[in-house]
Amino acid sequence: MFRGTLIYLLAAASAAPIPAEDFDGVNQASGVNLTVDEGFGARQSGMGITFATFQRGADAVINAPAAMNDVDDFTFATAHAEKFGAAQFDDFAFLLPFEANSTLGVGISRYGVSGIDLRPEGGNPLQSQPQGVFSIADYLVAGAFARRWGGLDMGFHLDLLYRHLDQDGLGIRGDAMGQYTWNGRYRVSALAKGLIPSSAHWESGYTEYELPDLFIGGAARFPAPYFYGNLEVAWQSEGLFARQGKSTRQLNTADPIERPMDFLAASNAGLEFLFDFGLSLRAGLNEFATKAVTSTAAFGIGYDWRHILAVDYSFTPHPDLLSTHRVSLQLTPAFPKLNGLGYRHRGGPSPAPRAPLGKSISPTLESPESAPAGQVPESLESQPAAPAAPSGGVPATVEPPKPAPAGGEKEILENDEEGQ
Repeated sequence: MFRGTLIYLLAAASAAPIPAEDFDGVNQASGVNLTVDEGFGARQSGMGITFATFQRGADAVINAPAAMNDVDDFTFATAHAEKFGAAQFDDFAFLLPFEANSTLGVGISRYGVSGIDLRPEGGNPLQSQPQGVFSIADYLVAGAFARRWGGLDMGFHLDLLYRHLDQDGLGIRGDAMGQYTWNGRYRVSALAKGLIPSSAHWESGYTEYELPDLFIGGAARFPAPYFYGNLEVAWQSEGLFARQGKSTRQLNTADPIERPMDFLAASNAGLEFLFDFGLSLRAGLNEFATKAVTSTAAFGIGYDWRHILAVDYSFTPHPDLLSTHRVSLQLTPAFPKLNGLGYRHRGGPSPAPRAPLGKSISPTLESPESAPAGQVPESLESQPAAPAAPSGGVPATVEPPKPAPAGGEKEILENDEEGQ
């Protein structure tokens, strides 16, 4: 019963068209491909936010293409989610900061249910064993690009979509995002989903499309030295044009001008506290429902080891279905020949070479003249050291005698006599 309900949610939500005019086999639909709205990684899930936050990993390739410029290293990320007890969502992303103000990214994901019992219509209802099993799934392959001009970032990702149900369908979609950041702490952003409208063409010749929508958001970071960390707070709206339903309050996304309170009630908010030693604690709300906070809340935790390896976990309850658990892993390799961590170079003098982990770098100097103040050149270090002072405090080196004054030995003897 539960699995049949889940299949209905995955298939009917996308295949059933919204009431609209059908022209030449093309119809408006909702959820042409579920992977494009799911969001990558456990960090965003634990905060209940997708694009409005400051990004720290490769998940930004899909979540927030403009914010890919927040990341300064080659970064890989992968995640696995168990949704509602049966559906699985897997993703992989790679981010490449190839230039001081430009970033490229690649993302791949699958969202589906496997091992579904096959019981054809008209079969024997008393038969205990199914005639077979089958799977349904949505797939996504995306390429992203971001560019920065001062405090303004612009990003775009183009998605190739594939859906496998009782028949196969191919589609395409493009999202664009802009954000502005000032003081390195405050940010406003806007995400246009379906700027190239989502579409899917089926084997039967039928085609579906999904209209574009606009989302807005903002984030702020506050240092908290007393607690040894930083607090980040973020907010983002639902779509400004589409009327999307909410689960617990049965709200539809309202017009922000005509019904501003309902518009805010249907929005998302999240926060994260990042400790200096790498631990992160997260919480968020998928909507502001005072009577059912437990069914709209999200929680997460993570640990980042030396900005090289990060593990995150999120837990999201649901008012009717089983809860969602998500685990993600992020790897930022330290490449010594590419300056390791902090690869992106944003102008100015070239960064100093980084030493391998656990070692320090000593500059090699060719001549004494090139040695910085207070540093002994290598050429002097190779000379034999003066003998150590014997016990008793007598220095090992003695100043040479001063030259005798004019007048010779006679003057010296006279001085000695006066001294006696």
